[in-house]
Amino acid sequence: MELHRKSHPAKEAFMDEAMATFFRDVAEGFLASGRLRLGFLSTRGTDVASVFQFRTDGALLLYNSGYDPKLRAAHPGLVLIARSIGQAVEEGCAEYDFLRGTERYKYDLGGVDRVVYRLTVTA
Repeated sequence: MELHRKSHPAKEAFMDEAMATFFRDVAEGFLASGRLRLGFLSTRGTDVASVFQFRTDGALLLYNSGYDPKLRAAHPGLVLIARSIGQAVEEGCAEYDFLRGTERYKYDLGGVDRVVYRLTVTA
């Protein structure tokens, strides 16, 4: 979560203690089911990028990511996500889903927009 917070001021504000607890709880649940995929890119023994992903039947879902902004020019986050896409293919995934958002790196890596529907059911 440290790299997530460091990568952008908005992400730092987003990742308060309540959200960090939520992320830990979600991670524990997906870990227990064997579907959690955490990835790190390190240089000289220091993590410089991270990805928080979930494996589903036939797809790897990028839930969140972060990187060390001191290394922004080297694009460590982009490098790690590209590597994660390769690993997804090696695992037999037919899809790598960036989930919601229109960040440029998603399009740089081949992402395309698709309609997302929300259904609210009330009793």
